[in-house]
Amino acid sequence: GMTDTLSYNNSFDSRMYRVENPDGIEPAAPDAGTFARYSDTRISAGIYYDGGGYGTVCLGFPIEVIRNEKDIRSIFTAAFGFFRSLDQKTDENETD
Repeated sequence: GMTDTLSYNNSFDSRMYRVENPDGIEPAAPDAGTFARYSDTRISAGIYYDGGGYGTVCLGFPIEVIRNEKDIRSIFTAAFGFFRSLDQKTDENETD
C-alpha cells in the first residue's frame, strides 16, 4: 500500500526538477476526496474524483519529483486500482 509520508524534491538538484511551491488542491464535488496532504499545512496534495463512468487523480506537484521510486509505484498502483474500480462500477451498471 501507500506509505504515510511522501518526500518530493524541493531543493536544488542537478538530476531532478525542483518544486519550490507545490499546489494545494481541494476536492470540489461530493464524489471527490483527498488521499494525500502536505504535512506542514494539511492542505490537500492529492485528490480523486469519481464521476460515475470516469475519474481523475491529481497531485499538486509532478509525480516524477517524488524521491522514492517505491512511493511513485505505490501512487500509480493505487490510482490504477481506483480506475479499475470505476470500470467495474460501469460494467455493473450496464448489466442492470
